Amino acid sequence: MKEHYLHQIWLLKRLPMHQLKLVDGRELEVLKTGWHNHESGPDFFNGSIRIDGIQWNGNIEIHIKSSDWYVHKHQHDLAYNNVILHVVLEDDQPVWIENTRLPTLELKSLIDYEHLQKFEQLEASKTWIPCAKGIDDVVAIHKVNQIESAVIQRLNRKAAELHARFDRIHGDVKQLQFELFAIAMGSKINVMPFIELTQRISVNHFRKSDQTPPEVFTLGIAGFLTQNSEETYLKQLNTEWKFVQLKFQFVPMENHAWKFFGLRPPGYPPFRLTQFAYLMTDPRTLEWNEISVSNYKQYFNLLNTITATIPGYWQNHFQLEKESASKHAVHLSSDLKTRLMINAILPFMWWWSQYQNDEKMSETVLELLQNLKSEKNQLLENWKSLGMQSKSAFDSQGLIELKNEFCTQKKCLDCKIGMSLLNR
Repeated sequence: MKEHYLHQIWLLKRLPMHQLKLVDGRELEVLKTGWHNHESGPDFFNGSIRIDGIQWNGNIEIHIKSSDWYVHKHQHDLAYNNVILHVVLEDDQPVWIENTRLPTLELKSLIDYEHLQKFEQLEASKTWIPCAKGIDDVVAIHKVNQIESAVIQRLNRKAAELHARFDRIHGDVKQLQFELFAIAMGSKINVMPFIELTQRISVNHFRKSDQTPPEVFTLGIAGFLTQNSEETYLKQLNTEWKFVQLKFQFVPMENHAWKFFGLRPPGYPPFRLTQFAYLMTDPRTLEWNEISVSNYKQYFNLLNTITATIPGYWQNHFQLEKESASKHAVHLSSDLKTRLMINAILPFMWWWSQYQNDEKMSETVLELLQNLKSEKNQLLENWKSLGMQSKSAFDSQGLIELKNEFCTQKKCLDCKIGMSLLNR
């Protein structure tokens, strides 16, 4: 048995709570199970219990065996001095805190072993998701609720990552947006080179050199302007790059870091870097606080207007006119604009809504996810084969989070779908 299982049945009160007794025979009433702590320290904070009519408030620790208290050396950690209850599967050794025996609840005779067996079967499953064989039998409301929970968890998880990054760059909001946009432009294949690019240049460089073609910065730093070329356009960029490199003391990357394999010409790094440069030159690109459910399509049109100014060289060089039915092949594709919204703009807006305590913006993010079309990838195709179809970006983001953060990690006890099957 895993300790995580004990955590969950304690949290969910999946025990005969009306007839609990400590190992010394005293009656125990659980008033509050406490707040589940996922960091270091006691497992549950701020619990509340009543022993023989006397109320105790404090922390609660859970172990497989009571002797684990000493195995984990809690007796030397002051953080555990405020523990009021020790919940264990097996009480094999008394635990003492400052000469007082710690009240102990043994679960060995209280656990629903049929429930435990189902849980262990799910954990041992080798299918794509643990509940693949039973998910068809789960009522729709549990699936809908779990997807909603997964979406919120995903947004909150990304918000925490953004806040850490925000602190590292000393509270520069525009630089944070700049980095997010770069990561989204890189997608999975070139995300790491794009991240490295943002560590060598800031968004301010694009705003301070109005006379310099913006792609000079990105192509130069990316390592694509290090060789001589006979083409007039590239000759001009090389000349500009030498001046810019000297002025800002830029150190270019090795261009072999960029991947071309598996990409269509509109996704080739030099073209993506050029699109990115023109987008960062226009300050309207990063005015994300003004995007709403009613005008996000206008924002997409704005991005097209900005990228329409990209030199025609790229259309001919990568034969983009053959890759697109549109006359404006330099525009961002519909899929790319949606990806930018999902992976850069909306996570930022969600974090910003928390930072500014703006509940209306939080609601806008959720509405936008429901209005945007679903992503397309193999993970979502696998969900579809199990009857879980993604109809919007809200669904796709929830299903991606569900697979990666719940199913893959076998967190069935944290999942409404898994709990539905376990409690049947």
